[in-house]
Amino acid sequence: MAGKKLDPFTAEIVRMGMNSICHEMAITMIMTSGSPVLAEAKDFSNSLLSPIGEHYAHAGYVTVHIGSSLLGTQLIIEKFRNTEIKPGDQFMSNDPYLGGACHAADNYVIKPIFYGNSIVCWSYSGGHILDVGGADPGGWSPTAYDMFGEAIHIPPMKIVEAGVLNKDICSIIENNVRLPELYTNDLKSFIAANNTAERRLLHLIKEIGLDEFVEYCTFNQALSESSMRGRIRKMPDGVYTTVDWVEHDGHRNQLFRVKCTMTVKDDELELDFTGSDPQGLGGINAAPGGLLGGVWTALVQLLGFDIPFNAGATRPIRIKPGDPGTITNPRRPAATSVGHIDCGAKISKMVTELLSYAFSCSDDPALRGRVSGQFQDCFGANVWSTKTHNGESAILATMDPGGAGGPAQLGSDGLDCAGMMCMVDCALPDVESSEEVYPMLFLWKRLQPNSGGAGTFRGGLGLDYAWILWGAEEAMGSLNAPTYQVPPRGFFGGLPPGTCRFIKIDDSNLQQLFAERRYPKQEIVSGRRKVQPPKLFPLKLEQFEIFNQWAGGGSGLGDPLLRDPKAVEKDLRDGYITASHATAAYGVVVDASGNLDSRATETGRERIREARLAQTKSLRPQPDHSRQSDEVRPIFFNLELAIQDGTGTIRCARCHTDICDLGRDWRQPVAMSQHELASHMRELEVSVEERRNEPLLLVEYFCPSCGTELDCTVGRKGEEDPRSILPNFLNVAASSPGSRTDPD
Repeated sequence: MAGKKLDPFTAEIVRMGMNSICHEMAITMIMTSGSPVLAEAKDFSNSLLSPIGEHYAHAGYVTVHIGSSLLGTQLIIEKFRNTEIKPGDQFMSNDPYLGGACHAADNYVIKPIFYGNSIVCWSYSGGHILDVGGADPGGWSPTAYDMFGEAIHIPPMKIVEAGVLNKDICSIIENNVRLPELYTNDLKSFIAANNTAERRLLHLIKEIGLDEFVEYCTFNQALSESSMRGRIRKMPDGVYTTVDWVEHDGHRNQLFRVKCTMTVKDDELELDFTGSDPQGLGGINAAPGGLLGGVWTALVQLLGFDIPFNAGATRPIRIKPGDPGTITNPRRPAATSVGHIDCGAKISKMVTELLSYAFSCSDDPALRGRVSGQFQDCFGANVWSTKTHNGESAILATMDPGGAGGPAQLGSDGLDCAGMMCMVDCALPDVESSEEVYPMLFLWKRLQPNSGGAGTFRGGLGLDYAWILWGAEEAMGSLNAPTYQVPPRGFFGGLPPGTCRFIKIDDSNLQQLFAERRYPKQEIVSGRRKVQPPKLFPLKLEQFEIFNQWAGGGSGLGDPLLRDPKAVEKDLRDGYITASHATAAYGVVVDASGNLDSRATETGRERIREARLAQTKSLRPQPDHSRQSDEVRPIFFNLELAIQDGTGTIRCARCHTDICDLGRDWRQPVAMSQHELASHMRELEVSVEERRNEPLLLVEYFCPSCGTELDCTVGRKGEEDPRSILPNFLNVAASSPGSRTDPD
């Protein structure tokens, strides 16, 4: 843009104009789609992209579609490069490999927008369609062995040519799906949204002129790039590595390792997934669009939280998907139908983890204020195929599994029923709306006590709800839950939350309660409860059998013993936690009336700290308050780096006790405890399903002097802590013997 004199006010008007067009596209889809997934839950996104397929604007109802809108547009440009693209053409696809879709249930339609004889923009409209064929209803096929068992796959092709709908393609689609009219109507709503974009965009261009439009769009990209580079510079340079696990590929209940290495250097950031496990047999693998969407879901909300998203924001960031044939970079025809949830959401959580550790070491208070735990980031999808009493085929797929808890953040508790991290503009449907659309009756829908991760700031609670068939005799369903046994991690001493769960209750007393005209509240419903596997097809559900689902909570942040006892007392009064959980997790004691017992609480917390200190590996050090430091900077929330006469010491930020010299791994000399994860969480009355093979541990680290919980993680038994968090200023002894800079 050298030599150009551009008006910042006009630049902002153009930027907001493009955003408004994207949101008007969204309104068009909501008003024209007949699907509750689009109209009620808003599981879709809209974008405007440059002639070469770079983002101008994105209406991020679901941020994971950043990946599919980018790849989908670029793949269409590449495929149709040598063919004639005419005004009025529109292209569609749902193929995860050839079309860039996150999974086959996500369809999109992309339109070239012409001004005169030239393409000036591409518009993208796409979202989740209720059924796309395949072995299982709903497009979630956790037990498929490859993509061919998941759905009908449509490579990029013209669905509209010169303004005329291709009815042959529609006929092929309709012949392969369970709800043909709904599928076709959703495609038409995408087409209508793109037509809206064309009208509004051409009006904007006519107002300011084509050359000015291109210049200001390019200028806005440059502004976002500059802002993102400036933001990255505020993060400490270094290499940050973490490992996490995707559980159960639909065929084997094993852990699949995902590794992410984040390198920060000056104004650029790289995320490398090399070292992840080979792809799974089932649909857990992250398709290219799902990987990009998972990464950008975290980057947009944590790093670029106030930076307008467009192609400029992406330029300082490199993403390496890992070796071909791995869970983060699968080879076609690997199954991917749940990969954007199982692996893609795991990636969002891992990027959140690495950014939060880097932010906590930053000198910038705004970045330190963005430190966050992990979302539950689980959509426990369950989709059912049935016939109503009228003989009509129906697919039952509520969006209530999205009611999972959000993470604690620095200064605030997590949001209840926050949804997945990528669901920034989605919504939980009303009970009445679901019952009107589907043959079902809700029995209860409430927050699940104790489901949020304990911490100085508590994670949000997840949804606990139950329903029965109403207007249908039986249904066959598929289940997919990504966080059954591997919960999201709490950070800096915050604990993991409860995970999601599927429960079937048969031989219930529902008919008796209905006969007695008594509403079946959870407290009076009885029956035989059976916890279902995390991935299953088919599951038969008959009338008066209850399907109960827990959505799981968000992770905690900071030592639970540092939470204000009054806040714990309020949580107890509000029904967010139980009294026994308050005592076990927070050390808070209440009397018979539910009022805080301050003296007993102080004693209880001291008892917990003493138990922590019993695990110390060294003599219990004492704080030296007489020492003065030239510089003190916060690191890792409850730790700080003190520098005196050029020598650095890592110490507890609570009691200021020296832990180790700079360059050593601070985790070595502190107190540490290890417990089998599920059993320990049960002691806190938090529900996490046990792993009988490959057991998981909760590993906690405490200050060896005051017993403050400094950090905790979830790891595999027999393995070292897989994280390596090394900003350069802590890495002075990286090459010295015995230092741990690479856990592998």
